[in-house]
Amino acid sequence: MRAQTRDLALALFSLIAVSLIQLFFVPIYWNDKTSTVARIINNLIANKAFITQNFECINLDGTAGIYSRWAEEPPIFHLFAIPFKLIFGELSLKLIPLFSYVLNVIGVYFIAQKLSEVESKFNYLLLTALCFTPSLYIHAIRFLPDNLTLTCFIWGLYFYFDQKKFLSVLLFLMSVTSKILPIVPLFFFCIFHLYFYKKDFKKNFLYYISLGATIIPAIIWLIYLKKELIPNPFFDVAGGVPQHVGGANFEILTKYKYWSKIFQWYFYRGIGLVWLFCFILYLAKDKFRNFTSNQKVMILTAITFLLNVIILRGPQITAPWYSFCYQVFFIAISGVYFLKLSPKWQKTLVILSVLQSVFFLRYELHPKEQKFSDAPVEVNCDFHKAKAILDKKNMGKL
Repeated sequence: MRAQTRDLALALFSLIAVSLIQLFFVPIYWNDKTSTVARIINNLIANKAFITQNFECINLDGTAGIYSRWAEEPPIFHLFAIPFKLIFGELSLKLIPLFSYVLNVIGVYFIAQKLSEVESKFNYLLLTALCFTPSLYIHAIRFLPDNLTLTCFIWGLYFYFDQKKFLSVLLFLMSVTSKILPIVPLFFFCIFHLYFYKKDFKKNFLYYISLGATIIPAIIWLIYLKKELIPNPFFDVAGGVPQHVGGANFEILTKYKYWSKIFQWYFYRGIGLVWLFCFILYLAKDKFRNFTSNQKVMILTAITFLLNVIILRGPQITAPWYSFCYQVFFIAISGVYFLKLSPKWQKTLVILSVLQSVFFLRYELHPKEQKFSDAPVEVNCDFHKAKAILDKKNMGKL
């Protein structure tokens, strides 16, 4: 009992320590996406247009311009952020993603506990190790809708396993509407779950229909943008290549640098080498048929990340946060393996996790660029044309 209390204290200390480091010592990281999100929130507070936003952009010749209309994902994250912005001001730009970070760590921990089927004895050393998962740690103050998406997705999975059907559907709906990308791992997850739980299909028919319906708000949003020809990163409205739905040049799949990027975002700076080794060792340790059905569903869904990066993401290099939801499956299964290890090995992995994140601290303390939330949004006025030119230049470098 004393050891468990000590481990819980260590886990809480780790969560608080990481949050304080991020809050007071790590500069806000800005790119065109975070600038865009911050500007949309400011516009919403000022009662400007709800669906489309007017803000500064940059012409191809470097001069300033104005987007008369621009839209991205449905403004779920933006509306969620408004109360934080009104209360905490600029500090909200760090508080919101930190809030997500804490919930993400705890949520993955509960999923691993649920999958391991040892709920009666909570192992808080796992919680400590999860605090230092690179993708969660590195992006702990990235002001992005992807944070809310990931949090809803993680807790949707947890309530799915916990048989809280209404909560799981509601959270999956929030996740997919905030960012449509989770629909890919969620689709494969449901397919595999149906395969291993065929007998439950009739009994849970409405539940699965509800899960499928979670994509409807996002689809309606995309149809509206397409119909109204509103400039956005999802569709080709200017003769260029869409940013978020793949492109036409699969030559990039033959480039070494593309796969090195995928390895970085999913593993090296994604789930981290510690969890990658745990995942591989767990699969090598036992025969697949000996895993529980829920564990098989998670493992198979994790492996489908290859289909995702080849078919959907293949023609382009994408941002690391686009892989967040897929990483959950790897981390949760690795956590199950962690819980099966002896206390000595668990402590070793905790130390390795801490050392791993200390190494990645340099990515946090020295971001490539810093701006203020009211700085001009760095989006090209002729978005698709600019992207096509950039893609043509980059193909020779890959």
